[in-house]
Amino acid sequence: VIGQTQLLPAGWLPAGGVDGGGALQLDGTRWLQAPDDAALAVRSTVTMEAWVQVERFQTTWTPLFYQGDGGFSQRAYSLWLRNDGVVHLSTASSTGAVQTLATDPGLVKPGEWAHVAAVIDRVSGQMRIVVDGVERASGVVATGLSAASQLPLVIGLPIENASDQGRLLGRIDGVRLWNVARSSADI
Repeated sequence: VIGQTQLLPAGWLPAGGVDGGGALQLDGTRWLQAPDDAALAVRSTVTMEAWVQVERFQTTWTPLFYQGDGGFSQRAYSLWLRNDGVVHLSTASSTGAVQTLATDPGLVKPGEWAHVAAVIDRVSGQMRIVVDGVERASGVVATGLSAASQLPLVIGLPIENASDQGRLLGRIDGVRLWNVARSSADI
């Protein structure tokens, strides 16, 4: 379970992390998953953070964080990488209205570590994306609650059954999920 100290299951091999520690190598057959839990069902304010090193892109879209029920208009919160290095934030309101935010291309490059973070703050009506400590995109988001989900939080695995979505091939380290809107300085 994310956020708890535990041993890695057989077959998981720590890989060199961003700080020389143990990042997890995701090879297309493995992903991270946290069971459906009230602590992860963040519907108002969320900050997602991770260090990521993409080996290669399997297809157009790669999910880093995904909390939702498997449809575009059912994403409570999700953070994606596009194969041209764009970081893409997507969320849907409780009525199914989808809102997205994207950076310029070229921010996440295969073989290089990048710190990727995103904030959805439905209290203030703001969302933003921070890459390597620099705010790269900001926009508005509807206030109120996001779409609800009964499925697990997944990291590195697409669950929307779309041909242009692939699994994360690379390493991930320092995964954090907060139920507050962290400032760019804190990120």
